Amino acid sequence: MTKIKTATQKYWAKLKRKRKEADKLWQELIVKFHPICEGCLKQKSVVGHHFIRKSDSNFLRYSVNNGIGLCAKCHYRLHTQSDGEVYANIVMGRNNKWLEYIKKYRTQSTKTNLAFYETHIKLLTQALNE
Repeated sequence: MTKIKTATQKYWAKLKRKRKEADKLWQELIVKFHPICEGCLKQKSVVGHHFIRKSDSNFLRYSVNNGIGLCAKCHYRLHTQSDGEVYANIVMGRNNKWLEYIKKYRTQSTKTNLAFYETHIKLLTQALNE
């Protein structure tokens, strides 16, 4: 027996797919813009990490300025140890203009609907193709 999805269920399923697509594009873009790990400054970046967590600011979720290129080791250290040394290296490697941007928008919120994700997919795709 096949369960019939309601219009609401279909909408949320599509929204989830679009969010995953945008997240993947953002990851690729961060690694492209930051090819060397900003945590240790030694290894190749393999993952894009959010400086301000997605759960803390949906406004910064797809901001390239909120992205950090990290190697697997530094990424693991941030998630398991909240490693201050890695964060210190990142902040020291950036400039005051970046820090002001992060401070200004870290608490900003925006509505995350289907249009939000579709717009960001378009922008991220354009940035990757430049």
